[in-house]
Amino acid sequence: MNARISRVLIALVAAALPLRADLGGITTTPANLPSPPNEMTVGGGYLWILTQAGNLGRMAPGGAYVEYPLQFGIDQNGIPNAAALAYGATDGNVWVSGFNGHIARITPAGTVTDFAALGGINEEANIVSGADGAMWFYDIPFFGATNDNNSKLARIDIYGQVTTYPLGLGRDFFGSLVTGGDGNLWFMDTAKNAIVKFSIVDHTVTTYALSPQNGGGKGVLGLDGNVWFTHGTAIDRVTADGTITEFKTPSGNQVSDIAVAGDGNIWFTEYDAGKLGQLVVSSISSGGSATINESAAVLKNGETLLLLPPGFVTVSGKKGLDTNTCPPLTFIVKITPPTAGVYVSTTILTSPCADIASDVTFFTELGSTAAAHTTGFVTVTNGGPNDAGFTTSVAQFTAPAGTVITNVQKSDSDVSIVYSGLKVTATKDSLPLGTHFWFAVEFSDRSALSGVDVSFSPTPDPKPSNNAAAGMFNGSAAVALQPDPGSIVAIPVTRGK
Repeated sequence: MNARISRVLIALVAAALPLRADLGGITTTPANLPSPPNEMTVGGGYLWILTQAGNLGRMAPGGAYVEYPLQFGIDQNGIPNAAALAYGATDGNVWVSGFNGHIARITPAGTVTDFAALGGINEEANIVSGADGAMWFYDIPFFGATNDNNSKLARIDIYGQVTTYPLGLGRDFFGSLVTGGDGNLWFMDTAKNAIVKFSIVDHTVTTYALSPQNGGGKGVLGLDGNVWFTHGTAIDRVTADGTITEFKTPSGNQVSDIAVAGDGNIWFTEYDAGKLGQLVVSSISSGGSATINESAAVLKNGETLLLLPPGFVTVSGKKGLDTNTCPPLTFIVKITPPTAGVYVSTTILTSPCADIASDVTFFTELGSTAAAHTTGFVTVTNGGPNDAGFTTSVAQFTAPAGTVITNVQKSDSDVSIVYSGLKVTATKDSLPLGTHFWFAVEFSDRSALSGVDVSFSPTPDPKPSNNAAAGMFNGSAAVALQPDPGSIVAIPVTRGK
């Protein structure tokens, strides 16, 4: 629905592992957000609310709330121009885009800077954080307002400098704008029924045809590094090479919105059916089938779906951070139209988790000059309270120029080792409670080395800093491990005069 005219009702959804096929055991209670939202996002550990009044609210897990006035104004019908928001993954700011062509940058402290990004009314206000550190958004001018009515992509940097890029797609309208695991921008062209990839390096546009369905366009980056889109009665997975796999909902209902959670799975809402769904990513077969679980009709008219940071169990009467050792996955669901302004909290069971921790140490093995080398020793441990699925440890080392990895030893035969440059990736099929594995990396140089390691598994970790699949990582939404960014060219910044 158009963000300008939709009215909202919020439902909190705390999701669980393991889940029955019917996603049962759901209960609802009042939630009562401090201000009626129009759009929402998360970032820096906060819930950010673009209110129906056109202001920006910041809510902490403990319930503390502050609201910042924005400068977008209202249109001729009295509706606020502020329309969409996104968290800047690089700069830590919140960015708000408006139908009046303006974009606002809001710092965590609430300082608002307004930029007249476009010359007139903008028909589409999606905005997303790009792999180059800038924010990207659509430039679709109001028809007849300019001599060029073609749809474009636009980029704004931290200083407010704006550059637009033609797409060659005519005056088409698009779905969600998503930064993929490959660093490119991905979106759905609903007019041409195609997925579009835009390279932020050379600005080329590539389209991939979809099956003949109508509706959809909401997108998200999965923990598997692929981009996922809603498409009619299906969810489409798009790999970096443009291969599209379609997964139909068992109920045959239209998919309204989509989100990725710390369990690594794809969650979605079915607006007309009022259902919450879960596509189990680990169940996907080579033939393109997958296990998809659906709830009963517990979220009538459930529209947008958003994963909250850890610590949000409810937004009503919360006095402190969640202290549950295995916190649930918590969603906000926007419901339209509202029912007497009631906000509900919807909870499933608590998900099991495993504390995946790693440790990196170094030692120098002495001997003859030819045999001497330095070893980086990495240990990965499951501290419980549950067994973990396949666990991956990615160790990135720093060493003097010319230093190379000469050998990698491992503790168990089922540990898979891949290394390139000074990065080592070790994967183990399973890591039961209380067990560990290790790998030792030998280097050609005895000089001082340093290194960092990130370990993760499909099993949520109660300590996000240990587990990239825990839902949040360093205060930002968890994402798949990114490829080598060396191929991404950052566009130089020019300060305005």
